Amino acid sequence: MINFSKIVQLIKKKTASGKISSKIFIMPTRIGIYFFTTAVIQLLMGIVFTNNLILLFGLILLIFGILTAVITNFHLENIEAVDINISSGHSNSLLIAHIILNNKTSDQIFSGIDIEIHLSENQKITIDNLSLGPNINHSSSPFSLKRGSYNTKYITISTRYPFHLFQSWRNFKMPQKTFTIFPERLKKLPQNLLEEDAEAKNGRKSYSVEYSHSDKFQQGDNLNRIDWKIFARTGELYKKVFQENLMPQQKFILRKPVSEKSLQEISSLITHAYECGHQWELKGLEKKFPMTSGSDHYHNCQVYLSEKDIDEKAS
Repeated sequence: MINFSKIVQLIKKKTASGKISSKIFIMPTRIGIYFFTTAVIQLLMGIVFTNNLILLFGLILLIFGILTAVITNFHLENIEAVDINISSGHSNSLLIAHIILNNKTSDQIFSGIDIEIHLSENQKITIDNLSLGPNINHSSSPFSLKRGSYNTKYITISTRYPFHLFQSWRNFKMPQKTFTIFPERLKKLPQNLLEEDAEAKNGRKSYSVEYSHSDKFQQGDNLNRIDWKIFARTGELYKKVFQENLMPQQKFILRKPVSEKSLQEISSLITHAYECGHQWELKGLEKKFPMTSGSDHYHNCQVYLSEKDIDEKAS
């Protein structure tokens, strides 16, 4: 049996590879094929049997189908894609695709609009059954994808309005944008990964110190803090006084074999450190991210973890 939906998807994919962007395409749906087949049969029966009533009925069906095609086509003539924004995030968090559309009419409301955001690796995000008012429209939709980096390739806007007899669509080639789906975030971090002695697995927590000044050495002070430069000059014992940096620092190490669980643990720990305003260092298998903080550092570390391949021995 012929898979009609696969044929439609193949045709739509072929039209997207053309050089002309936003050209309108239209083809009958499965219901539309049945409808027009019935209309043609009615016309033939009316001619063969010279029955004006059957002939009239077939002609009405044919005209109705053509008018439906015109309306379906008109539905897309005034709609265009303006921009798209997809934020990065963990695979099990709320991921939102935001798209801006322009309805160029001043009073027309269009219903039954479907959006397909096509990504790399033949993946897509679907937003179904939108209603668009006049002028600029903002639409957001949740979606889910496996971890990894994705590029937006093009957007397909389609409709079957009003009677699903025809499907009309337009392909808009937008500026390519990249977003990343991070490893799944653990709902609860294992307590041992947050303790100071957790270095053996994924990292450790410590506090950085900065030199403040020197003070007289007194009995009971730490010998390691003696300022030997001052002793060399004056012959008197002074100790170095350090000021604790209030920003905690953490070190995370990705070890072999790499498993999905280890990626999830380190990704979750980095997110925890970022949300708490900590500094962190990530030592990967072939790359090291220095001790710092901030959104750029967070994003770069998460992208690295998101694109790592799983070791077969750990699966």
